[in-house]
Amino acid sequence: MNEGIIKIFQALTSAKSIEELLIADCQWWEDEDVMAAMRKAMTTNTKLGKYEMQHNTNSESFIEELCEILEEAKHISYIGMSHRSEEL
Repeated sequence: MNEGIIKIFQALTSAKSIEELLIADCQWWEDEDVMAAMRKAMTTNTKLGKYEMQHNTNSESFIEELCEILEEAKHISYIGMSHRSEEL
């Protein structure tokens, strides 16, 4: 299931004309490969500043890592997320 989202993030590292990404309700789960691909896309593609990620289930560790990425990726102005999270 994660192969598709990884390919999307990998493509975004070179797709420098995209400004907004809608990956809502894709039902992907974060793992090391997904997070590495997302980190690379978010830090190398400085044109892409809006990510819509609503309706995906995210763990607390995902949110923590996303915050770390955002400290480096200052060009990102919006990340849409819903209230759904993994049961802790």
